[in-house]
Amino acid sequence: MKFFLAELAARPTDVQLRIKLLNYYMSEHRLDKAYEHAISVEATVPHKDNVVWYQLLYELLTKYKETKSFDWSFWLFYISVSDKYVGLCLKEQGGQTKKSIQEAAQAVFK
Repeated sequence: MKFFLAELAARPTDVQLRIKLLNYYMSEHRLDKAYEHAISVEATVPHKDNVVWYQLLYELLTKYKETKSFDWSFWLFYISVSDKYVGLCLKEQGGQTKKSIQEAAQAVFK
């Protein structure tokens, strides 16, 4: 954990590092910590066009919503992330693989 914090201090806009940290929290079943980190990162909007980031956020929020009931701010964040993820799924992503229409439709359906 200290490694992640030191690396984030040195490279605060490194999306791959943020993805690794969220994956770490999720693998350790620390969804509350992952959610808090996601909220703080999204407040600065540094990864607005990264489909991998939004895919991970979508997966996190989908798991997190099963753990307890939430207020309107969670649902607003969930809808916002879902919308961004679906939009990026349908958009060309340079070197990254474009997601299928089925994946986007599934995200909208959920």
